[in-house]
Amino acid sequence: MTDKIEFTARTIPGSGIGKRIGFPTINLNLSDIPKSLPEGLYAGFVFPEKLPCAINGDTSFEVHLINKELLETPSKMTIRLIARLRNIRNFKSVAELKEQIGKDIVNANAVLNRLE
Repeated sequence: MTDKIEFTARTIPGSGIGKRIGFPTINLNLSDIPKSLPEGLYAGFVFPEKLPCAINGDTSFEVHLINKELLETPSKMTIRLIARLRNIRNFKSVAELKEQIGKDIVNANAVLNRLE
C-alpha cells in the first residue's frame, strides 16, 4: 500500500495505443502530477464519481477506467491513488502487454474492492 495521494490534473490527447489494444486510457498532463510520486502502476479512483482505475505513471501518466468507458474525456480529473501495484516494465509483444494489463486490472480490483 501507499499513502493515499490525491491530485487534480488536466487531460491531454494520447497516441491511441491503449484504445487500439482494447484498454483505452485517459492521459494526464505530466506537469500536473506530483513530482514526489514514484514511477509505477497504481490502483485508485477517479472523482467525482469514484470510478475504479489502474494508473500507469512513467514518461506518461495514463488512467484506465475499470469496467467504464466515458463518452467524452473531461478537461481535468481528480485522482486518488490507493496502492502502488508494481514497477513499470517493457514488454516484448502486444500479447504480453495485454496479458499483464489483464492481471493489473484483477490486482487493482482486489485492492479497491477491499475498501468497500
